[in-house]
Amino acid sequence: MKNNPILNFKQIRHFRQDKHPEEEMIKSLIAETYNLVPSKQNLVPYKIHVFGPNHSKEKEALYLATKSKNVYINYNTLVNYQIFASYVLLFTSRLCDNPSESVKNSIKRGVRHLNCDLNEYKKSKIVPCIEIGMFCDNLAHMCLNNNLDIAYTACFQQTINHLMPEIKEDIYLSMSIGYADDTYPYRKYKYQCKPNMKEVIDWH
Repeated sequence: MKNNPILNFKQIRHFRQDKHPEEEMIKSLIAETYNLVPSKQNLVPYKIHVFGPNHSKEKEALYLATKSKNVYINYNTLVNYQIFASYVLLFTSRLCDNPSESVKNSIKRGVRHLNCDLNEYKKSKIVPCIEIGMFCDNLAHMCLNNNLDIAYTACFQQTINHLMPEIKEDIYLSMSIGYADDTYPYRKYKYQCKPNMKEVIDWH
């Protein structure tokens, strides 16, 4: 257990810009995760936009979108540099407009599937966010087992199509993958420890 890389996870702030994971490996890990993770009614009510090492313009836009609710306010920030990792997976809402026949039949019977409704799918966030969490958790384990470092970013504006016209959906989360830049120290403060497990988990 001492050599288990999963136990060494930390939120990486700075990623190396001179060394990138092989694209085929990232594609393989993402595909394996997609095939592994379940989805309610197999709808997969989220979309994943993948930006690789050559997408610096898009990453700059994502970075600006985390700096302030009003991106036109220009001020320096020391956070969210993880958005410049080798690979950034941006999770957004998705209209499930091509559901399975069983879902189509249930809709005909009057069952509501909000993620299939053009007027409602962006309002239905609980299931998509739970499923995105499952996707990220499985992909994180695979990345850490392949000596890749990861980070998450959630402080985006809800929509950023004024910065990235190609992203028309609401943003939920991004996941960064690459190699940590060890020239930056990763500080560990005692007050950042999790609360005692007894405070969180009740056995009934």
